[in-house]
Amino acid sequence: MFVRLQRVLADAGIASRRGSEEIIRSGRVTVNGKVIREMGTKVDPGHDRVAVDGAEVKARRKLYIALNKPTGYVSSRSDPHGRRTIGELLPKDWANLYTVGRLDYNTEGLIFLTNDGQVYPYDHSHNSEGAGGFSENLFVKEYTLTEQLHAFAGFFDTFTVMYPQLQGIDFRTDATHLTVPVYLIEGRFEAPGRLGPAKEWFNLLDAPAKELITFDTSGHRPLFEQPDLFAAKMRTLLAETS
Repeated sequence: MFVRLQRVLADAGIASRRGSEEIIRSGRVTVNGKVIREMGTKVDPGHDRVAVDGAEVKARRKLYIALNKPTGYVSSRSDPHGRRTIGELLPKDWANLYTVGRLDYNTEGLIFLTNDGQVYPYDHSHNSEGAGGFSENLFVKEYTLTEQLHAFAGFFDTFTVMYPQLQGIDFRTDATHLTVPVYLIEGRFEAPGRLGPAKEWFNLLDAPAKELITFDTSGHRPLFEQPDLFAAKMRTLLAETS
């Protein structure tokens, strides 16, 4: 079976898919002794010899874990607020597993983890939003210092003011009629707990125009996971609505 070269590197734990692309561009990767720099190159992991810096890339053993997550644990491997994470419930040599979906901090239930990119094929690494995370979007070089400060303030307002106010609103009953066009962008691998209600609301929605757009390899954040496709779609929508 032929797969993209960057996926072979990511599946072997060399780097995230985005990081693997940079490694390929830098000329560090060879396939059967030939340096490969072109994105989109496909290889047969069962027959082709892939190497990085001369060291052969070997596939990792696929793991599929079902975990009964207790309450009081975050469904991730790290937490900036110092809360306990599901990583603390797993052996240290399973550090490369990622979750298939998420459960809330105070929710107990079954959650699945795997290192198989085919199960949930988008960039699951801590670097999937870029090396600087949100800072890459808040503090881009095109912004002046004043614009950066305004963006930073807006970011905090979103999470400290707007989100708490929205928690008591059910769009399926409180926002079924809008007077502006609506474009809902979803990742194909969004958590079902989010995707289901969103689609239910979208189907009920009465608006001048509406379009449901699905990004085929994204999860919760298509903006970060498929940035080129997202930007192209935004340009198209801007041209259509301006």
